[in-house]
Amino acid sequence: MIEMVTGWIKPVLLILIPFCWVLGMWLKKAVAYEGDGRVMKLLKRILGSTSRIKGALYALIVLVAVLIGFVFSDLEGGRRVGEAVIVYGIHGAVCVWISTRLYDKVRAQ
Repeated sequence: MIEMVTGWIKPVLLILIPFCWVLGMWLKKAVAYEGDGRVMKLLKRILGSTSRIKGALYALIVLVAVLIGFVFSDLEGGRRVGEAVIVYGIHGAVCVWISTRLYDKVRAQ
């Protein structure tokens, strides 16, 4: 049973945890931005408030995880799409969950 579970873990996606942390901090700065930068103003308009950052992180990181799944999957055809969307997509969501929990834990101390 443990071998089956560890066979589904994709170590290539562990890089998404610090990437998500940095991206989240950048999005938080974009929401608080008061300068003339076009990209930061656009992000501020799209996000509106810091309460939407977590949803944006989930959408972006799951999309990146699915793209990584298409690149690293060894399967062919529909199984490749299924593995990329389901397995890698779920891993991306778990990476966002871990990074946001770590950020909340560090911020609380």
